[in-house]
Amino acid sequence: MTVAGILAVAGALPARVRRNDFWQDVVTDRRGDVFEQPTVAMLRQQGVDPEVAPRLAAEAGDPFLGAVERRVLEDGRSPSDLEHEACAQALERSGVAPDEVDLLLTFSHLADVAAPSNAPLLADRLGLRSDVLAFGAEREGASLPMHLELAARLIGTGRYRHALLVQSAITSRLSNPANITSRVLGDAAVATVMGPVPVGQGFVDAGHATLGSFHRMAQLLPQPDHWATPWYDGEAHRSKLTWQSPDPALSRRMGAQLATVFESVAVPLLARAGVEASDLDWLVSYEPRPWAPAVFCERLGLGPEQTVSRFAQVGYPLAASVGLALEALADSGRASAGDLVLIYSKGSGAHSSAVLFRWCG
Repeated sequence: MTVAGILAVAGALPARVRRNDFWQDVVTDRRGDVFEQPTVAMLRQQGVDPEVAPRLAAEAGDPFLGAVERRVLEDGRSPSDLEHEACAQALERSGVAPDEVDLLLTFSHLADVAAPSNAPLLADRLGLRSDVLAFGAEREGASLPMHLELAARLIGTGRYRHALLVQSAITSRLSNPANITSRVLGDAAVATVMGPVPVGQGFVDAGHATLGSFHRMAQLLPQPDHWATPWYDGEAHRSKLTWQSPDPALSRRMGAQLATVFESVAVPLLARAGVEASDLDWLVSYEPRPWAPAVFCERLGLGPEQTVSRFAQVGYPLAASVGLALEALADSGRASAGDLVLIYSKGSGAHSSAVLFRWCG
């Protein structure tokens, strides 16, 4: 059976930078009456994970939740423009020619059109073969781990040799500046190339959890006065869609249990693979906050030096977040062939996914 590994990863960021002063006339209070300067003790009494509580308390006075700047896609550019840029860079880094790609998986947090997905459009713009298997595969913010597993298992059959995986988020066109979430969200695209690798490298296993009770935690909806109406129906269809939280209590609960939700996927995965947390060399994760990767490391007994962060430069670009972190690890040159890497991400829905890889030299 062929073992598939990550050959290259590349991110694409818009040139336009949005800094915190953009909100100088919008942001007046961090969370209103949701949290009133919470103490660690208060948060622990509310059931907040012990790793999370001190970080939430520390950020209480920061109206931008640790974000310094984020990227915004320029007017006149489409999501597929940014995705194409990431794909071209990833293919060049991998040495894989467009006509060698057999599989293309995409997920766009805002595609060029409501349907179909950007997959066939990207296949054409990149010059992929007409017999390429190209389709959109969504698991929201957890799409990269799912894409990695799907591609690894398909390559393992021998039917496919090279895969191109794409995730993007154009959050600036889906968020209301007056909403708290807009302060951390950013725009980005990332592409990963997978292919056969030597024994001792590549895909090991993956694990997933689907938490449907959190479905109303974050949703793409028309304006609040249309929440009871399907987004495609009548006047609501012409109402601007934005990321919103119909049930803010679910958002707070998920944030409070960030480490626990991660552990529920990561620990069983490590057990199935026959390894211990102490065997991990790196943990690469999505970043809804700048401290999230450190929280995940702490839960597994790893040190903060065993992860990477790009939050200060890019904010939280949803499905592209974990891929940008993976690119940061690759660009750092700190990972060695055979290093054991845990890649984790979570998305609305709620989806939680992790994948285990041996680093490719």
